[in-house]
Amino acid sequence: MAFDSYTIGNVSVQNLLSWIDQEQVAIPELQRPFVWKSTKVRDLIDSLYRGYPIGFIITYQAPNVTLKNQEISTGKQIIIDGQQRITAIKTAVSGEPIIDKNYREQTITIAFNPIDERFETATPAIEHDPRWINSIAKVLKPDFNAFTFVENFTAQLPDVDKGVVAGNIQKLHEILTRQIGNLVINSNVSLETVTQIFVRINSKGTPLSEADFAMSQLSIYELHDGTQNGMKLRKAIDAYSDLRKNPKAHIDPSLDDDYRNHIHWAENNSTTFIYRPSYTDIIRVIGLVGLRRARLRDVVALLEGRNFAVTSFNAPNSYEARIADDSFNRFRQGFMDITNENLVTKFEQDILRGSGFDNSKMFRSQNLLDYTFAIYVVLHRDSNDTQRVNTITRRLMVHSLLTGRHVGSFETNWEQDFRAITGVAAAEQLTKRFISTNLSEGFWTNSLPADLSKVANRSTPLLNLFLAAQKKLGAHSFLSDILVNDLLLDDLHHIFPKNYLRQHGVTPNETNVIANYIFFNKTTNIQVADKAPSDYLADFRGRWHSSLQTFEQNLEDNAIPSDENLWRLENYGQFRAARRSLISAVIRRYFEVL
Repeated sequence: MAFDSYTIGNVSVQNLLSWIDQEQVAIPELQRPFVWKSTKVRDLIDSLYRGYPIGFIITYQAPNVTLKNQEISTGKQIIIDGQQRITAIKTAVSGEPIIDKNYREQTITIAFNPIDERFETATPAIEHDPRWINSIAKVLKPDFNAFTFVENFTAQLPDVDKGVVAGNIQKLHEILTRQIGNLVINSNVSLETVTQIFVRINSKGTPLSEADFAMSQLSIYELHDGTQNGMKLRKAIDAYSDLRKNPKAHIDPSLDDDYRNHIHWAENNSTTFIYRPSYTDIIRVIGLVGLRRARLRDVVALLEGRNFAVTSFNAPNSYEARIADDSFNRFRQGFMDITNENLVTKFEQDILRGSGFDNSKMFRSQNLLDYTFAIYVVLHRDSNDTQRVNTITRRLMVHSLLTGRHVGSFETNWEQDFRAITGVAAAEQLTKRFISTNLSEGFWTNSLPADLSKVANRSTPLLNLFLAAQKKLGAHSFLSDILVNDLLLDDLHHIFPKNYLRQHGVTPNETNVIANYIFFNKTTNIQVADKAPSDYLADFRGRWHSSLQTFEQNLEDNAIPSDENLWRLENYGQFRAARRSLISAVIRRYFEVL
């Protein structure tokens, strides 16, 4: 049955496995490694045996591409949902091993009792029980002789009815002819529509993402038949993502040596990374670095060979092999660049920690880190002037944090930025333009103080930016000789204590604002307790004994108004307004020294 955007049909288990063996349909291994428990494989086989539906296999018809000689190469169907089910069927039916989540080979063997029609995962006890067939793969082989098997099986069990066993063996063999729903999505359908189709059919499954499509398209790319160029790179992306999330993870043994040697530094690495990209982040950064594209759908299209100069999807040369080849090469080089050990290490040290961000919890948005790292990689390609590159990167990162360039319609903003960043000089000009346009005097004196009036918590970006500023500027923590840099993120407290304000009828929305938060150590917090600032600040001023700084300098480091009248409850509103301006001034001073 054909519709405008997809075709619905059925395919037998036998034919589906044959298509995969002959590479007529590609499994992109989006969910690799195999994560199902053996009991789930057993239940799937039981459902096929009893004729129960097991859901649709959803495939995407990759577009045809024009080769250099103007011949047309037919695009493959890519399985975008159903990989785990197909892998489960394949291992049970053929007896082939799967790769588990630890990248170890494991055989999931399903046993069958043809007397009472039960399936179980094979165990040593079952293997020695004559009532069980210890692997259904034996029965489902092409050369299986049912008559001989039944004779031998029942010879050990004289009380068993041969007819029952023979009938159930025949029913087991019919698994191969069971029909599975196959929904093929047409190549001219947008990714948004594909995603909607997927969600409607598979509402309880993991949502598809544009990154999944990029991995799908990547996995079927071959410069020449049999080279598996794209699959090798896709595995490398997965492996690197696993290592960045869990350095104790092991690299897939089947990973191509070139990639293995390039990313082995991330295996068993004791470094505490701030930036830990997922495979979606990796693809997004590669899209920016390798293809200068921020929209993942455009990355997918380029890997398919999309010629954006041709407006129609169905026009001749709308997809060309030369574009797919060029896009893959640039994509691969982007991966090699962003996984370079020296570059990753310097980014962590010089850009993130060098800007006062020493904890991943200081970043609410992974997008900001993707954007910043992509800029850093692109600029390093162009220049060996480390200091210049660092300054530009840090300022563009903090500019984005201040202006929200990494949220909302960030893809449009990013593409504009990366088209403008043709080199270090161009990036420097872009930074200056951003500063003059977006970080004017009015921003520091009006816009930013207004933003600082918002209710906050430990993950609020502007609060963490103020913390980063204090760390970078070498500030001492509130009422202490301890540097802010030595505090923990948990050392966040209220200047006007929360209980004190609650006792005087101040609402939580007025209490939990950025201007009433400060980082100071536990000893100071105990001394402050629930006292009024007018009391504890006067007390600290009277007995200040620090040899490192004056009391006034400590107030300045922490953006605390020095006017004692503002420390009184009746002036709490004026205190907040004054402190917002002081925090803005600290952040401004910080930005200037980046």
